[in-house]
Amino acid sequence: MNLSRRDVFRLLGAAGAGSLLPSVTGRSVARANAPAIPKRVVFFYTEQGTLKPFWAPKAPGAPEASAITTPWSTRDHTLGELHQPLLGLKDKLTFLDGLDMRSAFVDPTPSANAHVAGETHALVGDGRQSSTLAGGMSIDQYIARAINSPAPVTSLPSLELFIHTWGGDAGYESQPLYSGPGEAIPLSGNAGSAYDRLFPDGPRGTTQADRDEAARRIVERQAVLQYAQKNFAAVSGKLGRVDRDRLAAHAAAMNDLANRLALGSNVTCREPSRNIVSGSGALQYEYNADVMMRLAQTALACDLTRVVTVYASVPHNELFGYRSVGGTTDFHDMIHSTNGPKPPLFENPDAMKIVKDYHSYVASMYAKLLRLLDQIPEADGGTLLDHTLVVWCGQLAAGDHSLDRLPYVLGGRMGGLVNPGRYVRYPRTQVEGRPPEETVGLAHNDLFVSLANMMGVPASTFGNAQVCKGALGGLT
Repeated sequence: MNLSRRDVFRLLGAAGAGSLLPSVTGRSVARANAPAIPKRVVFFYTEQGTLKPFWAPKAPGAPEASAITTPWSTRDHTLGELHQPLLGLKDKLTFLDGLDMRSAFVDPTPSANAHVAGETHALVGDGRQSSTLAGGMSIDQYIARAINSPAPVTSLPSLELFIHTWGGDAGYESQPLYSGPGEAIPLSGNAGSAYDRLFPDGPRGTTQADRDEAARRIVERQAVLQYAQKNFAAVSGKLGRVDRDRLAAHAAAMNDLANRLALGSNVTCREPSRNIVSGSGALQYEYNADVMMRLAQTALACDLTRVVTVYASVPHNELFGYRSVGGTTDFHDMIHSTNGPKPPLFENPDAMKIVKDYHSYVASMYAKLLRLLDQIPEADGGTLLDHTLVVWCGQLAAGDHSLDRLPYVLGGRMGGLVNPGRYVRYPRTQVEGRPPEETVGLAHNDLFVSLANMMGVPASTFGNAQVCKGALGGLT
């Protein structure tokens, strides 16, 4: 039997979306009456902020932030040296320049130290309860609780993952997530514990009968793809140039899909064996990071949760080449010595290279997480990343403990609610009686209102209402 031109493009339209192929675990990828693809939010949380002089993309003709009253954006921008690992993902990124942690500026309760000052406001945006504890719920928990009320939509409201060199637990300076005022959520670097939370009864599809059935389905789907590819060649000669180009592009996509099926990978949800966590542990930061990010990928792909936080603590020194320069006692000391007003090591090329390499390494971790999500096809022809927003955020704006011009990067498009591939600059106003360079931007609380709204939560304010003005503009 031969496929007609109409048959081919009907088949291609479906196959390009992955909708012909249910996952090899037996889950259907798409049906005509399938529910809408869910939206997800991921918080990729890091420490030490950035190097402010090198963070913002280079954008010709960008106006001064103090000269604008509404968000300004451009697609004509070049990523700087700290973000080179993100080059291949540029069109999936939105850089937000100019938001401040204003809730921390007006907090009347002193903090235990400058890191805690940022940590207790980074995702909460409300006044502290004490010198070490935040005074409200963090945005991840706020969203998770809202979308799972009055009835749960996922087995886990949220998932919290902590990446640490030794696989240990987070200390009091590394607890940005709160279920309520003063109720910090403990973070564990134990990958086994995270796995068991996702799969308390173990993954499905682990019996021999399940594996045999999965193998049969792989062979079956490869046969369907091979049949379609054979007919593409026969039809191609009868088409015009535009249709031939479309056909070739779809055929290439299907060939890639066939190759992935041959490897036994699933089209959608793949529930890994617990063996993936067996090698995580002492002095294995990269392995721990890989496992935690793959657990995040699985949790979202299997719709076990729609809210994830991946907290990446500072990697082991060897991973970005720290060594003592200029008398620094450790990397934390070097971060402070290369940031802020007139830093003593800012002109030291060796110290600056180490700090830049650190930030580039963290950017590579963010890039890996984005690519893992972008590997998962969705029923509309997009990917998991297309229906997710991965918010790169953190404890500080920079290594000088500053909390202004927070270095936010958004990955993905949240189902079309975010318009990526842009650098967005927000207006800043001068502080009366202060030097011209001292300006104030919009509160980061406004971004959190937007995240809640995009996830279907009808919020108009979040955290400290004194500084929050409502949903943030410039995202679409």
